[in-house]
Amino acid sequence: MNGKLVTRLDLVRKLEAWHQGELTSVELWHWAENIYVPGSTEFEDWEEDYSASNEILAYLDNLPMNLMLPEDAPIHIKFLCTPPSHFGTAFHAWQKALDAIDFEKRRNELTGHELYAPFCK
Repeated sequence: MNGKLVTRLDLVRKLEAWHQGELTSVELWHWAENIYVPGSTEFEDWEEDYSASNEILAYLDNLPMNLMLPEDAPIHIKFLCTPPSHFGTAFHAWQKALDAIDFEKRRNELTGHELYAPFCK
């Protein structure tokens, strides 16, 4: 692979900046789009065939479609802060936390937002 190496710390820093209002959703999304090339981007936290960094960056690459908001950052940071050897448990907890988001309500709230509107129909 010849892609950029992405670390958990890189992602945590970006998510923290987004959560604190230092990055907009558009800026974070564009960063993820530019850095994530499936099959080329390298991750430092591979554990067998699994990487929390890969999962999070793939999710960020689809930020508008996933209706992600800065308030969600702690969910992703928690997943990234779990040791790679606990991927299975952490992945399950991350999915459970995402499932707890009321996406129907979020869709209604974001209908007029330029970034999210195409995914609120």
